[in-house]
Amino acid sequence: MDRIWTIAADGSGMYRSIQAAVDALPDIPEEERVIFQIAPGTYREKIWFSRPNVTFRGTSPEEVVIVWNDGSDVLDENGQPMGTQRTATLHVEGDGLRLENLTIQNDYGYGRNEGRFCGQAIAAALEADRAVVLNCRFLGSQDTLYVGTCGLGHRQYYKDCYILGDVDFIFGGGNIYFEHCTIESIDRGNNFTVEDVEGTFNGYLTAASSTEEEIGFVFQDCDLISSAAPGSVYLGRPWKNHCAVTFLNCRMGAHIHPAGWAKWRREQHHLYCRYAEYNSMGPGASPDTRCEFSRQLDRNEALGYSLSRVLGGEDLWDPRY
Repeated sequence: MDRIWTIAADGSGMYRSIQAAVDALPDIPEEERVIFQIAPGTYREKIWFSRPNVTFRGTSPEEVVIVWNDGSDVLDENGQPMGTQRTATLHVEGDGLRLENLTIQNDYGYGRNEGRFCGQAIAAALEADRAVVLNCRFLGSQDTLYVGTCGLGHRQYYKDCYILGDVDFIFGGGNIYFEHCTIESIDRGNNFTVEDVEGTFNGYLTAASSTEEEIGFVFQDCDLISSAAPGSVYLGRPWKNHCAVTFLNCRMGAHIHPAGWAKWRREQHHLYCRYAEYNSMGPGASPDTRCEFSRQLDRNEALGYSLSRVLGGEDLWDPRY
């Protein structure tokens, strides 16, 4: 039996804040699902919890916004920089997570330094296997969405979501499936560039850290959009060896660089990574100019990246049911 707790910023629910509701949970068997039903409002708070089988359910991503503003250079209580991992607005450790109809935002980078690069600031850090994320928005700049530590074998499914950022803004390990999502790269104009071995650019969509055994990130039927300059954004760069990212039937704007993928500074990670595309469309689709460490799939190879193969695992998990 599901347990439901109501949260409303105006005081009409059981709790005014999400973290207060999390902290007040009684001792409930972990196999029972806990549902936090969140009423419309802006919840400016930092949320952390460690429990399996939790649902955060809003009314719509426009009406329910969870936002905080920690950045990697913010000093902690000991006067030390916070570092990337502690910046998350929402930090989850718990399998069976569900997020529905929410916006999760880290607004640390917005409006600072006249729009120039502001460092890492995570909106959501999801350390969860069998996670389902439906109709949610993730708003940030660098490192917007962290999908968890590599090597843990976790699986996550994102459907009808919107993800905004600039540098490495979808990053981490695991088998992660994005379906019908919109991925937008921020246009920082002339005030924002990232130095790399290839020159200066607007950013990178992904920074995967997949293990050799993982299939990695799969983007199915997604839209890659931006008003940034043509060719100024890469599909990704390899954070670790063996990282894997695949785009299937995706529509790519002109902001995507003709080479598609970049190296990781002067490291040799690209020699082991697995970057692939199938049937990319739009002005950013350029199979003939893609870098030598990526590949174009044929139809039979693309069928090998089905949702069931990417996420099924030994327990045959299907996030749609």
